[in-house]
Amino acid sequence: MSSNDAPETESFEQSLVRLERITAQLEDPGTGLEEAIVLYETGTELARLCMERLRSAEQRVEKLTEALATEVPSDNQTSA
Repeated sequence: MSSNDAPETESFEQSLVRLERITAQLEDPGTGLEEAIVLYETGTELARLCMERLRSAEQRVEKLTEALATEVPSDNQTSA
């Protein structure tokens, strides 16, 4: 990845758009081998970062769900 590319500072959505563009370029029969290798390297790094961000978001949602479950009594607990 070139020094101008900073996927760590991009939003998840921006990284996903870049990954989709790279995929399209890799599918283009006019893309040369060397360019394809660079694109593939960049794409795998973007894919890894996107997966990390998804895992992080999933963990945050799970924590929020657990916190909500402990704060809100269920219907069975409120009827007395």
